[in-house]
Amino acid sequence: MHVKYIAALAFVCGMVSVSVWPIVWRGVSVMRGGGARAGDGDGDGAGRILAPEDLARHSEEFVVKIELQVIDYVGFTCKQVIRVTDGVYSAVGFSLANSILLVGDTGTVVVDTTEAVESAREIRAAFSEIVNFTEKPLKAIIYTHNHQDHVLGTSVFLEGFNPKPAIYSHAETYDKMAHWVGATQATYYKRGMRQFGAILPPHLQVNAGIGKELMLKPHSATPVVFPDHLFEGEEYIIEICGMQLVLKHCPGETPDQIVVWLPQKKVLIPADNFYKSFPNLYAIRGTMYRDVLLWEESMDIMLQYKAEHLVPWSENVTRVLTHYRDAIKYVHDQTAYWMNRGKSTNQISELVHLPPVLQAAPELQQFYGEVSSAARAIFAGYLGWFDGNPTHLRPLPEWQHSMKMLALMGGTQNVALAAKDALQAGEYQWAMELADLIQQAKDVPTALLSQIRDIKSECLLKLAAQESNAPYRNYYTTYALEMRNEIDMPDAPKNALDIFLALSPNDLFYMIECNLNAEKSVDVFKSMLFSFPDISEHVLLEIRGGVALHHTYKIPPDLNDMDIAVRLDYSTLAKLLTKDINPVSAYLTRKIKVEKGTIAEFGSLMALFQVNNDMEPLI
Repeated sequence: MHVKYIAALAFVCGMVSVSVWPIVWRGVSVMRGGGARAGDGDGDGAGRILAPEDLARHSEEFVVKIELQVIDYVGFTCKQVIRVTDGVYSAVGFSLANSILLVGDTGTVVVDTTEAVESAREIRAAFSEIVNFTEKPLKAIIYTHNHQDHVLGTSVFLEGFNPKPAIYSHAETYDKMAHWVGATQATYYKRGMRQFGAILPPHLQVNAGIGKELMLKPHSATPVVFPDHLFEGEEYIIEICGMQLVLKHCPGETPDQIVVWLPQKKVLIPADNFYKSFPNLYAIRGTMYRDVLLWEESMDIMLQYKAEHLVPWSENVTRVLTHYRDAIKYVHDQTAYWMNRGKSTNQISELVHLPPVLQAAPELQQFYGEVSSAARAIFAGYLGWFDGNPTHLRPLPEWQHSMKMLALMGGTQNVALAAKDALQAGEYQWAMELADLIQQAKDVPTALLSQIRDIKSECLLKLAAQESNAPYRNYYTTYALEMRNEIDMPDAPKNALDIFLALSPNDLFYMIECNLNAEKSVDVFKSMLFSFPDISEHVLLEIRGGVALHHTYKIPPDLNDMDIAVRLDYSTLAKLLTKDINPVSAYLTRKIKVEKGTIAEFGSLMALFQVNNDMEPLI
């Protein structure tokens, strides 16, 4: 176990004498105990809390101008290609993420390709004004990590180059990309669309915190190109066209994150371990725990390079990286401090705030990441969902709790009036919490539920108008419009065939299992054997009273022990999952051969695996 984890959670016991004294941060008195404790308020260090107009001004960094500008960096203010230093250019404002061009003696390298083919085409055209790709062809692409806003534009950059450019990444990036179709894909997608405001009408979009907007839309083409030059371990050094590139594994926003160091030019490409906002230690779209101690250690590694240029940042590199590192460490340590003093998640989120010197740093304004969210994530990363209060071990069902609270408060009509009064008084959070009590209750009249939806959606829009954090603002706004039926949240788009083919049978069937409708299969006890001649593997899929599980074999088990057995190529199964072929035509063309049972029985069992709320069969 990491020694820092042990230190962070070492419970402070015994009678320790701690002096307690009040200080004032920006006019608010805070009781502090021995050592640096948390202050109050999320601000810019100038005596005020960030306001919506600050978020709007933040958009100036991503504003589109018609003419391409290639400039020495003084602060990016438009859609442009920034000249970081000789041979290093960063495309900013075209998409959510940046794409970086490295120009060598005889060729070029592109680091990250953004999330959309449309953006990639614009960026490639912009890069073509800087370098003649005929004279200096693209030799390589580097993926800094697996997030889609860094890899989905690759097909555009590959066009017209022979030989095909190599695509470098950490080995873990390949695995993470293949698992985009994991157990929670559907909810990740919808929550991600809300966080980035990707389906909002243009007049309601401000920005996405680290870019103008996510260009990956529900209708977007998403050709997936996997990396083909993988490295494991901590570091990989490549020489391309006279450039030495150090690919350094630096886990942070993602476990597979790498930074790119150009020692000859003193240039550091930090990927998503640094952007001009407080780091997104937790994303409200939902993420696995982002190990903040590893992120902090990665910042230390980045500082050791003593870079003169930080793409696309150019000034005071050591200072901004140090601030970033210190902010991550501070939030982690203060969260652990209050955890060890028995505070709950909600209490800690109110107690932990950046100290003034970090609040004042331009690179730490909370336009994307958010301190209270980070504190909650750190708590959950260490201790999980339980906050330590035994009342919360077996809470009443939401509907039952709501019914009792409503009765205590005089009934649903009284609470509905209170919610309306709270809305009119500007107490939007309280109004929403009252509205939720009614929405979660049973047997509420339809007309009253409609009124409550109107109240809650209005509160969400009011909160959005006050919000300076882009993900929060976008989530509030999108959810409100969904409640009003003014926008439709689409289901996750069809997955690319390449993603399914990149999965091992073990991983693919794990994804299939997570889509079992347990309610419809509670009385089903069946076994199905899939034989894949093209990869010489066999998979036994069992349904046992609402539970699905599988086993893989090189030598098939006895057919007499199976209820159903089918033979098909692994690529055929992938095409069935992507809806590129349907099971009936596959059966009629002998792409599926039933070796035991009937095709109808196979179809009825596979129909128990469903892909969305409409209960559409997976196959």
